[in-house]
Amino acid sequence: RALISKEETMVVFTRDGYFKRSQMRSYLSSQGINPGIKDGDVIKGIVKCYTTDFIIAFTTLGNYLFLPVYKLFDNKWKDEGKHINEIGSISSNEKIVSGIVVSDFKEGVNVVMVTRGGQIKRSPLKEFEVTRYSKPIRCFKVPSTDEVVSATFTTGNHDILLVNAAGDATLFNENDIPLVSLRAGGVKAMTVSKDKSDIKGMSVYNNNEYTKIAILTNNHASRIVDIKNVVRTARLGMKTSLFKTFKSDPQEVSCFVDIPRGEKTFKITALLKNTNTVNIEFPDTKAISFDSYLKKNMSLNVPFPIVDCYRYDVPLVDNKTKVIVIEKKPVVVKVEKPEVEQLSLFDYFDDDDDIFVSKKR
Repeated sequence: RALISKEETMVVFTRDGYFKRSQMRSYLSSQGINPGIKDGDVIKGIVKCYTTDFIIAFTTLGNYLFLPVYKLFDNKWKDEGKHINEIGSISSNEKIVSGIVVSDFKEGVNVVMVTRGGQIKRSPLKEFEVTRYSKPIRCFKVPSTDEVVSATFTTGNHDILLVNAAGDATLFNENDIPLVSLRAGGVKAMTVSKDKSDIKGMSVYNNNEYTKIAILTNNHASRIVDIKNVVRTARLGMKTSLFKTFKSDPQEVSCFVDIPRGEKTFKITALLKNTNTVNIEFPDTKAISFDSYLKKNMSLNVPFPIVDCYRYDVPLVDNKTKVIVIEKKPVVVKVEKPEVEQLSLFDYFDDDDDIFVSKKR
């Protein structure tokens, strides 16, 4: 690593496993347009980092890819990247769900992963550091009927937001999740029902710095809500419904993204079932009450449902990342002393017994 030239670069990676890095000159000359990707693919991360950093990319099958940035294919911003099988290998049915950039494998930083079926797991970031990167490495054992939908890092006292397809949200602290090794299993993150209970995504917030989120549904509805209004509970606690729906116009959450704090307008690129994309603009970021009914409110002029959306934010762990250590209060166990009855020597004799005590000289 010390022999690598440290250069600033832009990295992009997609759901289908295409990665690339581009020189800053190529990125800046693009004037903010999206990078080139193949039809039907979805951007899962765009980030500015250094060639000396590492990308940890998480997959649907509970694996992760450990990728030195300098090893990524260097290409123009407007052109497509190359599939990860150029430097590693993933199976044909394995997709990228999210990633983080790491320049410092800092003690106290954790990785949190959640599955579509509601299992969640928290493991130390330092356990993800490896020297080989030719194939995926297991970090979350999930059954064949389930898959990982999101992963990110926390620093000791983050609150975790989960949203399911029905629009129900739960918000709890990361310390409600046991800190376990990569070989250990997960725990239940959210109470689920049989109908529309799939987890659609996860966001994390530090120091109560909650944001607004933009929600897109399958039936062309959108909604902005403020997470500070979600009731914070313990894990498996009460859920908060983010919107109401009409039986005649059912809505299921397809995806949601965090709106950066202070943003007055917002735009999302959404993927339709026919693999086309549409740009959805929010002229303002005013939050709507949870009691308000949600119905189709976008004119996309296409009959195909929304299935996913682009994500641009990639969290970075570096030497400036602040770790919060929560001191566990010692458990004081009170031990009650058994009552001891004071006995006299005379208690061992009946009243009729003769006792002779002699003194030795």
